[in-house]
Amino acid sequence: MHIEYKPAEFAWESSEPGTLRLLEGVPASQAEQSAVSASNFTTPVSLHTDPIYAPADSTHWSFLNCQLHDTSFCETSMWLADVVAGAPKATAAKLWKGWTTHRLQPPTEVLHQADFMHMLPTRPWIGTESF
Repeated sequence: MHIEYKPAEFAWESSEPGTLRLLEGVPASQAEQSAVSASNFTTPVSLHTDPIYAPADSTHWSFLNCQLHDTSFCETSMWLADVVAGAPKATAAKLWKGWTTHRLQPPTEVLHQADFMHMLPTRPWIGTESF
């Protein structure tokens, strides 16, 4: 089987360790494997039903709601009402995905929590792509 991919795009859309498992079978991908394993950071994310990080006025809710913390950090809360397929509209309208690294208060109605591994574009990572 022949696999064609653009290393940086592939790595950006994926995260380690899953990406590493996929790249292990790709010939001549040592540079990409090194970049992926050396350029990650993890942040907590919650799937919840309370609109804790959204504006108080629900007419101002949108898919992407941002909150600035002390001019140093910005975290998002995503209202999943219009993007969840296969669920009744009333159920989907209650779902939120909130990034919770710098939050002063965690969500109270948590359905699931996980750590999400992001790609951090470092020099080795950038070096895997020809611009």
